[in-house]
Amino acid sequence: MSRQEQQAIRIAATRLVAPEDVDRARQEVGRVLAHVPEPARSIQVTLGVLADPAVRNPALASARIDLDGGPVNARAAAPTMPQAVAVLGDRLRIRLDPKPLVRQSTSVAEEGTL
Repeated sequence: MSRQEQQAIRIAATRLVAPEDVDRARQEVGRVLAHVPEPARSIQVTLGVLADPAVRNPALASARIDLDGGPVNARAAAPTMPQAVAVLGDRLRIRLDPKPLVRQSTSVAEEGTL
């Protein structure tokens, strides 16, 4: 993804999110989109940290990407923002993969044992 395209990534972050986490999210989403053949019309990333100490995964990250084929959404929650951003990147990669995983059925009828 070119520098100009990376700047097109709009990131909204709460005040509890560190600037380096915003940069990390921009880089992660940019790496994911570098492998997508169609251009993204808009890219929105939201980062937030819950201030409640009772929450197990207070770091929240979400992304909405509008491609020519339609919207792609992903969300992640983790103990830290770097972990949330990494999980968000993994989920975006899965959703944007042109070859989705196909599970093979292993029913008894298909194996011919009936």
